[in-house]
Amino acid sequence: MAQKITIKWLTRLCKAIKDGLSDADIPVSVAAEPVKGTRLYRVLVVGEKLSALRPSERQNLVWRIAEQVVTPEEQLRISMIMTLTPEEAGLEPGKAKKRKRRRPARL
Repeated sequence: MAQKITIKWLTRLCKAIKDGLSDADIPVSVAAEPVKGTRLYRVLVVGEKLSALRPSERQNLVWRIAEQVVTPEEQLRISMIMTLTPEEAGLEPGKAKKRKRRRPARL
């Protein structure tokens, strides 16, 4: 997801998310990329301290920030904002928890 952002509103959004979460003592890295075949963009926010928050709390934080810095029309161009810890993003090899495969129930 490491792509240079050249769209002003998207640059503004990424900077606002990074600065806003930093102000809340949650340092993060933020990257954005276009969704192929569309006019949409997805944003990835990765930070270790996000682990202290539930996924819904993470989303509430970043969307509150987004609503303050981009217009409703610009928000429609955001396909998603993913908020992950480095482990969840697969950036720390070997530390991700392996999910146990569930056996199908026998009838």
